Amino acid sequence: MIDIIEDVVALIRAEPGFHNRVYRMWPRTKAVKPCCVVTRTSAVTTSTDHDGSELDVQLVYTIDIDADSIDEADSLASSAIDRMATINFHRSGDTNFYDASNAAYRRVVSFIGTVHRDGNIFTSR
Repeated sequence: MIDIIEDVVALIRAEPGFHNRVYRMWPRTKAVKPCCVVTRTSAVTTSTDHDGSELDVQLVYTIDIDADSIDEADSLASSAIDRMATINFHRSGDTNFYDASNAAYRRVVSFIGTVHRDGNIFTSR
């Protein structure tokens, strides 16, 4: 299966504002803010080879940001949007809210792109 989630995690982890707190799933203990979780929320094969193996897969990744303020969440989301654009993944969804259970300002941003099995990434809109 074509998937580049490790590359996406590394790309977002490089954002200094997260202080290396970028996860694939929420930590068992209360996470220190700011932090985020990167998940693959969709994978749809868009073309296959003659034997049925994947050639292109449209992928959607979601970055769920927890921050101490809405301004911090917005700033980190903006950085994530810019970073994802460098690999031809573009924002496909975006919402923000206050999560009282975690006392965190949340910004959840989704990104879409199509990845060929050779690693080339094409913009999906």
